[in-house]
Amino acid sequence: MEAARYVPVACMVCGRPFQAQQEQLGLNIVCPWCQSLTPALPIATASPAASAQPGASVAASSPSPPSSLEQAASMRESAASGTESASPTASSSGSPLLSGASSGPIAAIADRSAPRDSLETPPLPGRSVGWRRWQATLTLVGVFLIASFTLIALRFRQGYGISAEWRPFVSPDGQVQIDLLGSPWEEPDSQGGRRFWSRGWYSGAYAWIGWQDLTEQQAQAARSPDARHKLDGLIQAELERWQRHFGGSGHTATLQFSEPLIVEIRWDAGTCRGQGRVVVTSQGSNPRVYYLGIAAPHLVFDSVAVRHFLDSFRYASTP
Repeated sequence: MEAARYVPVACMVCGRPFQAQQEQLGLNIVCPWCQSLTPALPIATASPAASAQPGASVAASSPSPPSSLEQAASMRESAASGTESASPTASSSGSPLLSGASSGPIAAIADRSAPRDSLETPPLPGRSVGWRRWQATLTLVGVFLIASFTLIALRFRQGYGISAEWRPFVSPDGQVQIDLLGSPWEEPDSQGGRRFWSRGWYSGAYAWIGWQDLTEQQAQAARSPDARHKLDGLIQAELERWQRHFGGSGHTATLQFSEPLIVEIRWDAGTCRGQGRVVVTSQGSNPRVYYLGIAAPHLVFDSVAVRHFLDSFRYASTP
């Protein structure tokens, strides 16, 4: 049985070339590309004339190629009438040949097609694969940056990032040293002492340091065994300051009864929590009480930031 022969044809709708069986020439068939119904019209044909010996080559001459406009008009007329566009013609030597030799833009596309069973070759891997990898990398980087900026925005002024905002502070008289948040400012103290406040730009946390000189009576009370009880008024005054500034309520715990007296304060105002200390020293010629504290939303008691703040406090006792 003789194998079916295929002839290159072109779709009259999308213009893309494909192959059809020779028996289908002139008939309406489905385009494999756009699935439209189109007449099977050959776009490049070269059939050798009958010869005494098989395989003998016959030289063919073809008329001058028509222009692209003429070829398009001819193909439209052939599609409307349903007749074959190829007609026999004679060469200069009188040998009968089929017209329709490779000419025009559609024939050029068919001539460049490599395999008979596929008129288009798939793209070779190369720059396209590398570009897809770069696209995937850039997409991941973009997603990471968007997620990071979103997280940073959601945590703004919520008490996060305190550890990146510490700045050393030394009191004007050089007697106190502690780490505060950013540039501190001084606020007047109704008790006659001094107090410096600071606030983190990103964290929104507050940190402060204040001090007040003890009277002679308070200094003697600080040296007694029951100093905590006798100086309870200083502790309660500091609790009232916390309540005026943050609201809420707190409680105290004595950490050290001997010199210096150290009382810890823990505060909870719902949207803000705080932790601080009251330190009373009766040593030297200038006895003092020191107030220090830190408060922020989502503050964790005894966290790394809180311990850093409390441990950075230093004072100098004048002999």
